[in-house]
Amino acid sequence: MKQFLSLLVVLFITLTMMGFAQDVQEEVYLGPVTEIAIRKVNEGVDLAEFARARQTFVSLLTAEPGIISDREFEAILDGATFGPPASSVFTGMTQYESLAAFQAAGEKLGQSPESADFFSKFSPAMFTALRPKHAADHYDLAKIASKPGQVLEVAVRDLSKYENFDADDYETKLSDFLAMLSQQPGFVAEYQWVSVLDPNIVVGMTVYDSAEAFQALAMNQDLLTIMMPFGQQYFPITGYIHYDAHRTLVPGQATNGHIMDMVIRTVPDEALWLDALAGLNDLIKDEPGVIGLSQEFKSISSAAPIDPATGQGVQNVYFGLGQLASKAAYDAMIAKFMTMETMPPALSHYFSTNSTILNIQVQPFRDTEALDVAHMVQEGQVLEIAIRDVFGYESFEAFDSNRQAFVDVLLAQPGVIQEFEYRSLDGRYYVGMTLYESIEAFSAILSKPEFLSAPEFAEMFANYPPLISQMAIPLNNAR
Repeated sequence: MKQFLSLLVVLFITLTMMGFAQDVQEEVYLGPVTEIAIRKVNEGVDLAEFARARQTFVSLLTAEPGIISDREFEAILDGATFGPPASSVFTGMTQYESLAAFQAAGEKLGQSPESADFFSKFSPAMFTALRPKHAADHYDLAKIASKPGQVLEVAVRDLSKYENFDADDYETKLSDFLAMLSQQPGFVAEYQWVSVLDPNIVVGMTVYDSAEAFQALAMNQDLLTIMMPFGQQYFPITGYIHYDAHRTLVPGQATNGHIMDMVIRTVPDEALWLDALAGLNDLIKDEPGVIGLSQEFKSISSAAPIDPATGQGVQNVYFGLGQLASKAAYDAMIAKFMTMETMPPALSHYFSTNSTILNIQVQPFRDTEALDVAHMVQEGQVLEIAIRDVFGYESFEAFDSNRQAFVDVLLAQPGVIQEFEYRSLDGRYYVGMTLYESIEAFSAILSKPEFLSAPEFAEMFANYPPLISQMAIPLNNAR
């Protein structure tokens, strides 16, 4: 088996790099090349094991001379179905200074045990090396879809597969398509590539401002009608819509693979909202991957966000914590309801009863134990939640040092049970939760002048004020 895997790696890296590259080049290209590998994680392979194997392999790869940058993207939608991928899909890209550097790395690492281990954990949907379609262009891989929240669409086409292919027709329709796309809200950038191994393989990469921007375009029927002449005639052989995955593939993270869907909202009428929430729960409770009902909390003290009209914390805040088996399960559920021609009445009724402040999906961070939302807060206990946008900080390390100093002081207070840490799946939001024995314990801490005047307290909130800060109690009658 090991020998077979080694041969697979050699065929995929060494022979592909060397055998085809020199035969198909129509012009001499001396600039950087970008390897792209679209990988479907094999059934039964744990994502933490995939992440570990990938990190080991990439650590070796990026130590080789001539490596400019390495990126990893996680697919959230299959471009062929506009639904979640049937299995976990990751697209890795590595930029090399030259084709020679690409070939050298393949020759050296192709038969390594680290390569064999990594390659055994996925099935390739596409593997090639790219250069910009126009040789004079230069694309910096590190800057593609590099901003928080952006998504990357990758579409791979094999021009040899189209019957009676007409290059002029293809280029005309592609140009019209891209001209229309570039005018749409949420469009950020377009990158057109061609393989240096097979000139029939072309790849289009489009960056959108957010997943919501992409979804809005995908559901715009008038726009799709205009774009169909290109899309239908020259359908991709494979393609996915991705998030940057480099912050989510963290080997050793304390997780059972579950994610927590966190919704913070304002509710004008609690009774009406509770009735709508019951209908929503009935709608989603049997969806694959949904683990129990969401745990709902009612704020009893609101410090952030601030209501501009009053200068005080926004009132009537409620937040829900829902547990799902995986990000794929969450994506599948969202895609199911988003692609319905008519929104289910229970869903539209629910949305009419509240206004969302923030909705994010998070995983445990560092030493926080695996998720068990149903048993997180017991009767009588209260939960403080603070959410910060860490992408706005010059240094996460500086924030983290300040945060740890504050938490050390906080955990020393009587009545503090535990501190939880979470990060959003895109890495943008840091969520800190503190569990207290009771409202009285929390109030006693805030009544201590020595705590409020502690330098750790002052520095934390002066330097890193939270985006959202709420103290809440479980809303038992919502369960």
